[in-house]
Amino acid sequence: MWSHRSPAVGLGCFALCFIAVCSGGTIPADWKAAEQAGDLLFAGSLDSVDGRLFPNVGNGYLGTVVGSQDLFLSGVFVNEVQWLSGLCISSGWDNYTLSGPCRRIRDFIQHNHLDPFDHNIGSRRARIPAPHRVAGVLGLDEVGMALDMRAAVVRRRFGAGGDGGGGVVGDAVGPGVELRWFAHRRLRSLLVFEVDVDNRRGKAAAHVELDQAPVDPSADISFAAQPLNVTGATAVVGRLREGETPSAELVEVAMVSAVVPAALDVPAGVRRTYTFVAAVRSSLDSPAASQHGAAGCANALQCATADYEAAVRDGGAGLLASHQTAWEQMLNEGGVDITPVVGAGAGAGAGSLAAQVNSTMYYILSSYRPDWPYAISPGGVQTTHYWGLAFWDSTTDIVPGIFAFHPDAVRAEAAYRVARIQGARDNAAQHGFKGCMVPWQQGATGHEVDIVPMNKFEQHMGGDLCLLFERFFMLSNDTAWLKFVLPLVTCVAEFYAARAELGNDGRYHIHGVVPPDEFAVGLVYEGVTDSVWTNYVAQRTLRFAALAAERAISSRSGSGGGSGGGGGGGDAANALQRQLQHWRSVADGLVILYDNATDTHPEYQGFPHRNVWSKGVVKQADAILLNFPGNMPMAPSTVVNDLLRYEQLYDPNGPAMTASVSAVGWLQVGNASKADELFARSGRNMQSPFNVWTETPNPKVHPSDMGAYNFLTAGGAWLQSLVHGYAGLRITDDHLHFSPAHLPPNAAALRLRSIHYQSCRFSLEYDARTVRVWQLHDDALACTELFVREDGQGSSTHRLVPGAAPTQLALGGLRVSRNEM
Repeated sequence: MWSHRSPAVGLGCFALCFIAVCSGGTIPADWKAAEQAGDLLFAGSLDSVDGRLFPNVGNGYLGTVVGSQDLFLSGVFVNEVQWLSGLCISSGWDNYTLSGPCRRIRDFIQHNHLDPFDHNIGSRRARIPAPHRVAGVLGLDEVGMALDMRAAVVRRRFGAGGDGGGGVVGDAVGPGVELRWFAHRRLRSLLVFEVDVDNRRGKAAAHVELDQAPVDPSADISFAAQPLNVTGATAVVGRLREGETPSAELVEVAMVSAVVPAALDVPAGVRRTYTFVAAVRSSLDSPAASQHGAAGCANALQCATADYEAAVRDGGAGLLASHQTAWEQMLNEGGVDITPVVGAGAGAGAGSLAAQVNSTMYYILSSYRPDWPYAISPGGVQTTHYWGLAFWDSTTDIVPGIFAFHPDAVRAEAAYRVARIQGARDNAAQHGFKGCMVPWQQGATGHEVDIVPMNKFEQHMGGDLCLLFERFFMLSNDTAWLKFVLPLVTCVAEFYAARAELGNDGRYHIHGVVPPDEFAVGLVYEGVTDSVWTNYVAQRTLRFAALAAERAISSRSGSGGGSGGGGGGGDAANALQRQLQHWRSVADGLVILYDNATDTHPEYQGFPHRNVWSKGVVKQADAILLNFPGNMPMAPSTVVNDLLRYEQLYDPNGPAMTASVSAVGWLQVGNASKADELFARSGRNMQSPFNVWTETPNPKVHPSDMGAYNFLTAGGAWLQSLVHGYAGLRITDDHLHFSPAHLPPNAAALRLRSIHYQSCRFSLEYDARTVRVWQLHDDALACTELFVREDGQGSSTHRLVPGAAPTQLALGGLRVSRNEM
């Protein structure tokens, strides 16, 4: 069923474009204010835009790149047999003209006596054919496409005569047409396509022909048409041809979608909006109530049908409005606001800092949802780049870019990882260790699905995850959540305690790992010893696990549930205390490399001699992570020397995250010009006209990685350079510290809006002279004690009052705490 309504909902002054003159390449008048505010990105011509750089729509459950053939559903993964080794074998292992990667794979497999075909079963997000693939309107010239970030809608406009709808067709004014796409924020199974036809100026009926592009069938899911007793809609149901692993569920996917007609006829003097809905469900979530509150549904098709019928019951009139309301609520949770410098020449559009911030937030927020907890993959739910899998990207770059404003992003990540703890246990056991070795890549089942066998050495993954958890606990002080993640945190600590070996020097060492610098692999992929980052996150994990376990014990004791009674409880408690003490001993004894002569942190023992294949080149930020996000105490001179040492060694074609984290370090030591340069460099990976992030500045060149579009990893790291670099946010166990001293280029003011801190919400804004801090007016019941104090002796403490005027302070360091300082 397709439905129409009149007038359209939530379009403001849409008709202005079709009354005024707005030729191709000129932004419509009713979009101009949003573009100037950084809330909308516009392209007048799409002829030269790579389709992978088109804007995308998503809601964390489903997503698609507008105009593509592909729709993806979070959690639905298919087995991906990558015969990487087989391709090399087909050329002959003894053929020394093999490419470098094949030689290295051969050496690794032979050195470790592996069967190459046992180590290349991977996983990727399964492809669903995209519904409603309309490429344009026949016979009407295009006005342009817009990504409306305030509404989370992609819009594309067409008008007769090439002047946006004001042109004359015969003796009548031609119609204006807007195509709209959005993934409903609240009703997660719905992908919505709308056609708005404005023929109010017309003297004759408008015959609007839609240019519908073909869509290839899925090679991953065996879809078949199903009978459906719903007018104007079709249904397909299919199962994965292969599960992610041999024992994984063959997930069933169902889609009920409206049929888009070839043409729409609108009478003269009328404006009409047609709504076409697609409802998609899978067997992962279908045995539950319909999201519209209907009775429970037994399978994916029943759920998709119920969702579809509820959505179109009123003609779809409320879908856009309810979607925008839900999206507005999400934006109001918090974010980064930029006040531009007047007359700075930055202009509007994709190049404005406000638009860059808003688009980056849009793409990340569109990729997760609290009620469907999956980790955010590097390409989001809208693509299958990096196979749609969970890496360290989400824990180190993406989620930390937003978690001060959107704490549910951490909760979703944690729920995903905790639910798959068995995959981490199995991974550790497979390699002969106790505890949990968090896989480098995880999909649906939580087991390791990396296609490259050497990546098993990237064992900082569990520590990266636990560092995120520790930072979030300091930010939230949520003891109930701490208990929830405790089994995974302690399991990872058990792995690191087993992984560390006591050396003849009386110190603990970790051998045979690949650090964040993935070029540091050794001659035959034997890895390195004492990776400074791996050892550091292992140390932090061991200490955090001991602290979290003691808090849990204290909590149980306080509620009368202590284990110190008879019946062996005392023995168990003593054994636990011995284990916690052992973890602390290992943490204290772990080697954290430091070269006193150069005042730097070597990346690993013998650095750089293990970067054999890259001839000493470092892929990306590694040792400098100790300063941020590691927050390891060190002298300012050490921060500077680490930055200087490694900037000479980085791969010039490496990922943007290196520049972002380096900018944070330079801002910390007061070198604003260097930071500005690096901030701008990382931003060059944002591709106009819709600010889609890519892995390298040239999106078609990925010399040192697999390549990705909608590369949220770079976007999250870039946001961190604003929040933790320019604004200088550092999270400690008893306060938040800020050091705003410099503004980003072309910004007159920077605001961190609605920071979530231990049940409180406050905002901080600074310009070139002052800092203003205020507690949100709706915070009175949840938070009654919040204080701010400037750095320096003799400074006074100010109590923040919900809804009161901002507290104004001198530009410089300050701290915010729940306790009076």
